[in-house]
Amino acid sequence: MAGQPQRESKIVLADVGRRLTALGVPAQLVRDTLKSLPQASFGVVLYGSQARRDSNSQSDLDLLVVARSHCPTRGTGQVNVSTYDMEQFLSAKGTLFGMHLSRDGVVLHGGPSVSEILHQFAAIDLPRIHARLSQLVPLLHTREPERSRYAVGLVRFARYLLRTATYVRAIEEGNPCFSVRELAIRYEDPDLVELLASRQEADFSSALEQLDELTERVDALVPMQSIEPVNLADLVVGALYSDPIISDSALMIMADAPGETYSDARRVIL
Repeated sequence: MAGQPQRESKIVLADVGRRLTALGVPAQLVRDTLKSLPQASFGVVLYGSQARRDSNSQSDLDLLVVARSHCPTRGTGQVNVSTYDMEQFLSAKGTLFGMHLSRDGVVLHGGPSVSEILHQFAAIDLPRIHARLSQLVPLLHTREPERSRYAVGLVRFARYLLRTATYVRAIEEGNPCFSVRELAIRYEDPDLVELLASRQEADFSSALEQLDELTERVDALVPMQSIEPVNLADLVVGALYSDPIISDSALMIMADAPGETYSDARRVIL
């Protein structure tokens, strides 16, 4: 992609701190952010509610760091830092996440080259998103005993798909929005805020009940003629080369690690 930065540059923490403070980010979150950043990167992008300036006291601060090597997502307090390598970052083109970054993202480090890449993320490939959702929704319909065994991971994955399908609905209606609170008001569905809360972790004792509700909502937004129950273990191996995103998604469901997020996949999924 034209205009991409050729080398990492030193992150000037004082400049980042001033930018965050000017956006109204609370002082503690600013301090936690500065502790979470590497010494150098190709770029740092703030996105989500803090970037839109519609956050509340419970809101996280979401950062995307573009660096030489991918690293697992990590957090400090309410600060979440996802680190992509350049290939993973550029794979956001045409995706919902790319559009999100383009609309709401604030470049804290990286300058015009990173801003230009975000500008190129503005156009979304809706047919691709629909096709991908149709491929991923069947993972929610896994057979027993996997459905019970991996219920917590399935709930996390169902939230991810429901959030995606809700964003797509808003885009198709001609009024894109990446704020769950605003969408809950728009659709007169206050339960959405709790269902899609970023920090919410499924309780194993109620995971199957949550999974049923989330799956019903996803199925309503992503209508499919028929869905054949799947086996997650088979997908991890069977789709490894034919469709790595399916394989990665199944593996993340089965891993059931609280820190695991779908930004840790090898390419942007949706």
